[in-house]
Amino acid sequence: KAYKDKYGKEPDQFAAQAYDAVYLYEAALKKAGSTTDREKFRDALKNIADFVGVTGQFKFNEKRDPSMEVQVLQIKNGQFDALKK
Repeated sequence: KAYKDKYGKEPDQFAAQAYDAVYLYEAALKKAGSTTDREKFRDALKNIADFVGVTGQFKFNEKRDPSMEVQVLQIKNGQFDALKK
């Protein structure tokens, strides 16, 4: 609602991913306990396994690759529309 009030439209997939990225970053900072130690931040980020954002659950695998559920979208009338299971 806040997004729609501010921007006059519903948030799209990219807005949702950006929103989740900011909160994932915040979670890693809190877990690291430091805003200046890059190694602590890196280790905290790779060990996040329980982050659930507006786009779903997010984690990193053993190779540090990001992993999350795939959302398949189609374009209908110029708008993204999530395909339902």
